[in-house]
Amino acid sequence: MRRTTLSALALLALSACGPAQQGEVEPNAIEQLPASFVLDVAAARGAVVAFLHGYANAANDDAEELLSVTGTEKIGRWVQWVDYQNQLFPGDIDGDVEIRQLEFVDFMELPGGAFGGQVNVDATVAFRTQPFQGVAGGFSREFVGPFIVTRLAPGRWAVSDGTRDGQSIERSIYPIQDEEKGRGGVVVRLDSVFAFPGRWQVNLFVSNKTGKLLSLRAKEALLVSPNGREVSGIALGVAESLAAIPSRSRIPGGVVFDAQPSSEGLSLRLPFRSRKDRVVLEFPLGELFSPSLGPVAVPTGAAASPAG
Repeated sequence: MRRTTLSALALLALSACGPAQQGEVEPNAIEQLPASFVLDVAAARGAVVAFLHGYANAANDDAEELLSVTGTEKIGRWVQWVDYQNQLFPGDIDGDVEIRQLEFVDFMELPGGAFGGQVNVDATVAFRTQPFQGVAGGFSREFVGPFIVTRLAPGRWAVSDGTRDGQSIERSIYPIQDEEKGRGGVVVRLDSVFAFPGRWQVNLFVSNKTGKLLSLRAKEALLVSPNGREVSGIALGVAESLAAIPSRSRIPGGVVFDAQPSSEGLSLRLPFRSRKDRVVLEFPLGELFSPSLGPVAVPTGAAASPAG
């Protein structure tokens, strides 16, 4: 069974704004806002709760709730891969949300002129994994810091950035366009790189037209120097979907490396094996992906009243 529970702390946080905290910005209390803003304050906070709850519950609803409050194409790409990974996991995934703080700070004008707001969050999403064969495990993600939300319509908001493990979600996602290579019946299309703290996850699709079962082994997937002689990184792991790629199939999967100081000059080398053959595809990763990581950028522009 794949399920999620929402901490009672989250419900309490939704029911009322806490007292103003000392700092550079004091959050608005509900009683200080015009009546027309009250719905938007609750909906802005609600979008963040739905984002956290949807992330924890993504294995149970095909990431539909998470996608429903996603406000940018880049975060939408991340949600797509969350769903792929959950679908490909050979077992059950349970998620729990604990929200310790959920505090609306202020409305603001976002880049491009959209009406937005800031919600400060202190929360943990914890996952438990139970493979059908193997030992149970788990991991957690910390969401501590500002979230930026965008008003889509009266009472309807979506997350356009947030803080995950101390880093901007939006600045951790790097889509790759139109990068595809093939050889010997193996075709690989790079989709994106996720550069969350300490890791680079290269997301890709593999089409197997060889007529044979293919595999990609973690110890053979490499990041190499421009001359191909120096190894900068050996994959920490590959998705289980890439360990056995049936003929006449197109399979999504990820290859994970330790984060490198820079992507400049690096190539991604992927050797695919069948029982007797080996096909190597190489991509100029440094030309496709240049990480610029950091915290959430909080806009400083004052916002006019929302229309409608």
